Amino acid sequence: MAEAWSGDGRYELPAKKVEPYRLWFEFLKAAYRDPEIEVNTKFYKDWGNVEGLTFNDWWAEGYWRDLFAVDLGVGVEVLESDSKVSGDPNLLTVTLPLNRDPKQTLADVQALLSDYQAEEVKTSKRLKGKFALTEGSIQGFEKRMNAARCMLRLYGYWLDHASLSKKHQVEEAALAYWKWSSDWSNKIRTNKWNRPLPYFQQSFATYGEYILLARAGNKRFGGQIARRQDLYGNFNSRGEGTHAEDARRMVVRYIRKARNVAANVGKGEFPGKY
Repeated sequence: MAEAWSGDGRYELPAKKVEPYRLWFEFLKAAYRDPEIEVNTKFYKDWGNVEGLTFNDWWAEGYWRDLFAVDLGVGVEVLESDSKVSGDPNLLTVTLPLNRDPKQTLADVQALLSDYQAEEVKTSKRLKGKFALTEGSIQGFEKRMNAARCMLRLYGYWLDHASLSKKHQVEEAALAYWKWSSDWSNKIRTNKWNRPLPYFQQSFATYGEYILLARAGNKRFGGQIARRQDLYGNFNSRGEGTHAEDARRMVVRYIRKARNVAANVGKGEFPGKY
């Protein structure tokens, strides 16, 4: 698998990949759509037209450099006699003699970098841009971004049906996600694409089947479920099982988590605790 894109050489994304920042952008767009979430527009004034652009267009305009990236500078450079020495604590200004064996000079530079613990500075703590992911993201959220993508999409479907009753709003969101994830999984398998399958809890299928059977007026749903115990097993915390009400609660839980993330984003932090 190709290495994730992390910057253009001079500007580097602290997360070493684009996806966490794409999710921040998309959750912000979702927060703007949720009437119960207040977005701190002053905090996001430098983000530009988030609501009116797709992520790809927004990213292509270069916002990522100013908002998320760390300026690594131009590397080793020659300072002119009138140059101002930088006060950046991550930069070290030295003089290199030109009338000396280069090998010895390089050895001295290596020793100097070691004395200043350059490698430890680089790896001990993630550098931060103007807008940084919350502490703990690298240990938690960034390891479970497939689940975050699930929450975001489910939340989007839920917002799409805001005019319905709460019950039907959840039902339509669950059905839409079930259909999308099934269709997309089939495409990936059929085309043998090298990409992860959509995040999927069995609860989505369980609740979706229940909704369709209930809408069809099938009064024997319980009997059908009983005959499928060999396929689903008992419902558990991972979303596997057959109890329709428990499956519904799992769907609602994912929507609630997504809204918690959106609320955090509205306040200016991502992902925050959710």
